Amino acid sequence: MAGRRTLAREVMAEGVALPAGVTACMKLCPAAAGTGIVFRRSDVLGSAAIPALWSHVAETRLGAVLKGADGTSVAVVEHLLAALSCAEIDDCEIEIDGPELPALDGDALAFLTLIDKGGVREQMGTRTALAVKRAGHRHLPESVRGLARLATSVRLPGTSPGHPAPMPRPCGGEAHARLAV
Repeated sequence: MAGRRTLAREVMAEGVALPAGVTACMKLCPAAAGTGIVFRRSDVLGSAAIPALWSHVAETRLGAVLKGADGTSVAVVEHLLAALSCAEIDDCEIEIDGPELPALDGDALAFLTLIDKGGVREQMGTRTALAVKRAGHRHLPESVRGLARLATSVRLPGTSPGHPAPMPRPCGGEAHARLAV
């Protein structure tokens, strides 16, 4: 399995958070190997880190909401997480000054472009992956069933239901284009 990856340098973005309609500022920072993807709310002093793990999914109605151990949450994280996954980023600290991420252009491609500006750095450590051993939503915790339905309902152009097209290697030109679909 390949080594772990993080950003080469810090990058920032500011924009309107939807559906809240307020300005939000976000900073993506390199992180040490093994940190994982972690959100930190800079507007809530002393708040706990919010790991981007399925076990921290609190809601999926208007977007994915992650909740930390102290109840602090961050919402509408799905486009950023998709972009981090596409870029194969394993470790990143995301600082946000409010309860929601900025929408940017409303898709994962805008976040992937931001990640590209930060660059990618290889680091020591082994990548980990979640293995799905049983198909079907009923085997998943209630908190992630909505995300699973979304993920399994995505169909790329030129494919038929139940027969997804093979995905290109992440972060190539074609991956950028397909991510925006």
